Amino acid sequence: MSTPEQVAAAVLSIQSARTQQEILHATQICEQVKESDAAGQYAMALVGRQWPGPVRHFGLSLLQHVMQQQWQKLSREHVEQLKLAALDLLIPDGENVDNEPTYVKQKAVAVVEEAFRREWPQQWPQLFERLGAAARRSPAQLERVLALLARLPDALQTAGGDAAGPRLPERRRQEIVTGLTAIAPDVLPLLLGVLRDYAPLAAPPGPALARAGLETIGRWLDWPPIKLIEEQRVLSVLCPLVAHPTPAVAQLAADACLALLERKIPKPEESSRLALARALLEYTPAFAQALFSAPSVPRADTYTLHKRLAQLLTSAGTVWAAHAPKNEPSPQHWAGYIGMMVAVFGHPAPALAALSMPLWPIVLRAPHQLPETSFRELQIKLLETCLHKIVKRDQPAAVAGSTPEQQFIALEWDNNRTEFAIFFGEFRHKCKELGRDLARQSPLPVL
Repeated sequence: MSTPEQVAAAVLSIQSARTQQEILHATQICEQVKESDAAGQYAMALVGRQWPGPVRHFGLSLLQHVMQQQWQKLSREHVEQLKLAALDLLIPDGENVDNEPTYVKQKAVAVVEEAFRREWPQQWPQLFERLGAAARRSPAQLERVLALLARLPDALQTAGGDAAGPRLPERRRQEIVTGLTAIAPDVLPLLLGVLRDYAPLAAPPGPALARAGLETIGRWLDWPPIKLIEEQRVLSVLCPLVAHPTPAVAQLAADACLALLERKIPKPEESSRLALARALLEYTPAFAQALFSAPSVPRADTYTLHKRLAQLLTSAGTVWAAHAPKNEPSPQHWAGYIGMMVAVFGHPAPALAALSMPLWPIVLRAPHQLPETSFRELQIKLLETCLHKIVKRDQPAAVAGSTPEQQFIALEWDNNRTEFAIFFGEFRHKCKELGRDLARQSPLPVL
């Protein structure tokens, strides 16, 4: 058998080999090591920080392979050694890990996830205590902890690292869900603290950690009880971030808010969705700033964000208008919200304007939620917008001197005339239906 040094040389030669024969020989060495009974020993020898990134990545891949293929054959002592080694590789005590290649960090996360899937919480109760300590140690360690926390929900889906692998047994899945629910009161404050501390920072590592924190919290909102989410005031942290100057951060905040609003809620707790919608609507000024403070000239980075915000706001308003009791006072900014959504409907981007369409039939069936004069004004504005929107538009084309509307059309459909024609036919039909409903409901004011 080859020595660890020879295996390391083979890994490096795959990248630097000049002939196909050299690549084949090096690959054979790596495959022999992978399939040998000593694969775990090779893995432990090749993951040290004295090796270059490609060698460490191969060592970590070997370690993951051993966990996937040989776990049931290992002694309890060996299992404990592999678990601790995997965690030490991800969050080493007192070591500088700032300059480690991203692909090595990602593989280290995958290895710990593999052990987590098999051992936590029964055989690894101290895992999150160790992660919490590492998160407080340095921004570099915090980044690694967030990367792992973001991956743990994936452990609920399959029994192996491959998303196409066999599903995790239901009993084992429930054990993990129960454990994650139990530690959510500790994890959510950690994630919210990351957002409070790093989202306001313009200099590194602020934006990167804010994005990592949002990506992670978005994955952790699917199973904690709604009561806990309300107690932790999660929306009070997420909603202001939709107006963050970095579009990627604002987009992730909007994604997390939408995921929370649309998550599955047991029927006995269905009223909680109404409370979430109301809480979201209280942040109407922040949403308005995010939607309308930018110039009307389309930009790809903000356009995607604005469409997601329109989707989120439509969903929140629809939930409130459809389910709020008649004697329930409207949210503080309900009138401002309606005015903002009218502006969304009149936006020069047809695809963005269309996202508001599900809201209007429901709002028009709940006139008690607005003062009578405001409701009449709403009807008139909606009809005026419908009449404007049903006018046929030019096919998408990016030409000099285009209007903002033409530029948005070109940005959305990229000269795809067929898709544009299908969308616009459906959009015009919905506008006509809305106009008919308005005329039937109150013909004199709208005419």
